[in-house]
Amino acid sequence: MLRTLCSLVLLSLVLGPTGCGGPPARGDRTQALPFLVRLKPVQVRSDPAPPGFDDTETLTKDLAAALERSRIFTAVLADLPGDPDTEHLRRIPADLELEIEVTGESFGSGKPKILGALLSTLTWLLAGHLSWFIDNREYPDSSLAMSLSIRPAARSPERREGEAGEDFFPDELRLRGLALNFLERGDMKSWLYNIVVPPWWGEGSPEKAGASLAKRSVGYFEEREPDRILATFPLSYFKTTSRFLVNDPEKDRVIILSQEPVERIEIKAPRRKARALDADSVRALVITDEAEMNEARSKVSARAAGIATKGIGPAATDIYYPVELEDDEVGLVRVEAFSARTDAVPTRWTVYRPGPSPAPRVATTRS
Repeated sequence: MLRTLCSLVLLSLVLGPTGCGGPPARGDRTQALPFLVRLKPVQVRSDPAPPGFDDTETLTKDLAAALERSRIFTAVLADLPGDPDTEHLRRIPADLELEIEVTGESFGSGKPKILGALLSTLTWLLAGHLSWFIDNREYPDSSLAMSLSIRPAARSPERREGEAGEDFFPDELRLRGLALNFLERGDMKSWLYNIVVPPWWGEGSPEKAGASLAKRSVGYFEEREPDRILATFPLSYFKTTSRFLVNDPEKDRVIILSQEPVERIEIKAPRRKARALDADSVRALVITDEAEMNEARSKVSARAAGIATKGIGPAATDIYYPVELEDDEVGLVRVEAFSARTDAVPTRWTVYRPGPSPAPRVATTRS
């Protein structure tokens, strides 16, 4: 009994810091970055594909679900043409498109993880099979990476030629340092060896390890990439478009911050007619009162601080357009701002306003 209790304590020490608890919880959907993002099918550039990365449909759904759980965007949808689980989602217009490419050849050979190997050995001596759950081999020599790019979405589900758009956020997440336990990589030979040697001994099955590492990569992506996006994407978007939108649910409105005049604003919500504000109506929105201006600046500054972004307001030349939302503009509410410049980058946002029209649920993988 004492040996079992000691093993459980050792196991909890190892499993605690390995990420099993998931990424930190973020705010609700109303405080997400105001974009509906469509994740295009993941592309694997290696030929043949590394073990575990050959099912790009499942990988696309898993990565979309990971970003959806992170709540950094209003919503994230998987774009999989021909897939019955996601076909209805392709009709929802997106603000941004996210493309992910997997590059590199393999995760490389595993190496014993010093602390994990020590603790798994102690647990193996004390309680045998409990040691199978401890991460004890890591893969620091992986050449695999996920390359991301975020750009304005096409106005139709199928992108038209010449509508590629400028990247707001190019990034590369290297898949190095992932770790596996015995159950995730062991083959029949490993099981036989485990009778006389601790579970960290031996590489195990490369195919099984590769498939397990591919699954772990989704969790690795979920733990790290949202913070990387929050750190640089909002400012990059603002510098490229000269605009940003802040959701102000306490006052049932959104605030558009712009460095140049806006000519027209359109608001679209589910199950109601689109609403358009012409040039005169938009000019009437501009805040000129000092107290109101300070309040708007405070809202924008607080939001920028909340996402750890410097450089988005306030500046003396910024123009603030508070747009009040009507009672039946609920669910996924899309706001689009137009300027007089024909070469301006499209600025479209989607906010979630609680009401009878729920946000769409991202299709999950089949069990």
